[in-house]
Amino acid sequence: YTGATMPIIVILANIIFFMVERMKEGRAKKVFYVSSIILLFLGMSLFTYFTYDTAMSLCPAFGTFLFIVSLWQKNSIVYKLCGILSCVVYVAYNIYFKSLFGSILESMLLIFLLLGMIMDIVKRNKKINAEELLLQRGKLV
Repeated sequence: YTGATMPIIVILANIIFFMVERMKEGRAKKVFYVSSIILLFLGMSLFTYFTYDTAMSLCPAFGTFLFIVSLWQKNSIVYKLCGILSCVVYVAYNIYFKSLFGSILESMLLIFLLLGMIMDIVKRNKKINAEELLLQRGKLV
């Protein structure tokens, strides 16, 4: 049942992050943001406590935690790594509970996340190599 309750936390997290983006900078925004995150983790802990069945039932809570952490990241590599780890946890959870449809969808998501990560790394390397080439030719100051 933990897997069924975690989407509620994700929906709340998305609403909170949407609201935070619309707020003006200042102390009120920081207080709202921090208190919302604390409430999200308390809610996640509460749902997990009441729906705990086996050690594998903790996987959705851990995957949701990684997803929420990834939303805070400004670095795209860290964001994607958290997403990949979250996907791996959900794939293991779906395989353990023999959810064929969940396993297929999470596996596809994992593949696309890995491809996106590889494409991002290649793009960064090409940009770095182009800048080094221009520096060597003395055209980039």
